[in-house]
Amino acid sequence: MSRASFASTRTRKPASLAAALVLVLVLAGSAPGLAAGAATTAKPSASTGGVSNVRGTTATINGTVNPNGLPTEYFFQFGPTVAYGSETEVGTLPAGLVTVKVGRVETGMQPGWHYRIVAKNELGETVGKDRVRTLRTSKLKVALDKPGGQHVVGGGAILTGGLTGAGAANHKVVLQAVPYPYTGAFVTVAGPVTAGATGRFSFALSHLSTSGEYRVATTDPRPIYSATQTLLVAIKVTLHVQTTSRRGIVRLYGSVTPAQTGAKVFFELQKPLKDKVFKSEKAEQRAEERGGQWVSQFVAVVRHATASLSRFSSRVTVKRAGHYRAYVQIKRGPLASGYSSSVTLRAAPGKKRRHRKHRKH
Repeated sequence: MSRASFASTRTRKPASLAAALVLVLVLAGSAPGLAAGAATTAKPSASTGGVSNVRGTTATINGTVNPNGLPTEYFFQFGPTVAYGSETEVGTLPAGLVTVKVGRVETGMQPGWHYRIVAKNELGETVGKDRVRTLRTSKLKVALDKPGGQHVVGGGAILTGGLTGAGAANHKVVLQAVPYPYTGAFVTVAGPVTAGATGRFSFALSHLSTSGEYRVATTDPRPIYSATQTLLVAIKVTLHVQTTSRRGIVRLYGSVTPAQTGAKVFFELQKPLKDKVFKSEKAEQRAEERGGQWVSQFVAVVRHATASLSRFSSRVTVKRAGHYRAYVQIKRGPLASGYSSSVTLRAAPGKKRRHRKHRKH
């Protein structure tokens, strides 16, 4: 081989090595591309969504899940704190690489509660971000109706009210009270009860012993409170009638519980409201709540009887027939003034006028 030929061979060899090296790099570089194009598997991706279709405490909890190539299960955790404590039923997704919207319907999830999504497959588990079920509490309102009529000591009462606004239906509420003189803290005395489809609710109270202020509160982590209403508990007054041989002359007697010795008793006659001119609508409303306009006709004093009750009695001449009741007035305190049920009295006959005969002169 000539020197020139040898030189030529040496100069081509490096070129062949370079080409081979380039081929190796190309093949090596193509491997990531091939791997990127092939299907991959991983633990699922999950994201916590919002809450929809709210009906009271029933709502749909939403989220998204990407199975990342493997069959995947998902569910939601929820509860009053980040400790949750409750879970929805488990849903399943087939293997895939597409993000899917998911949701589960749950009853019992209150406004203000925390929730999140959990998704898992054979390669691991993913927990979504914690979220809070919010409710526009400014739109949800609770009100307690003003108690009507008389409520006597030892008896019962029905307190009613209603919720209005978003989430009013099937919402849970409790009744809270503070007894006379209304200086203590409110405590729960009844409930919880669930409001109806229209948001209405009621509480039954029994064995009333003192007047009190009442309010209603929702059971949410951030409760909503109603305005307070005063429930006056009155003394118990009974009234009986003993007739005499003379029409219109009767003995009115009765008892007062607990004892109210020295208190005044007003025997009142009911008059139609149409005969009364009121100074204001509020005054007329108060009269209607009392069952009409009652006007005092006779007065007596409560006398001592026993440690637990006192009595009264009065012999009267009834000048006007109608419905009468006994109203016993006491100073405002734990108990309020009270009145009896009404009785019907007949009036005494009027005196006949004598006509004088004219003498002839």
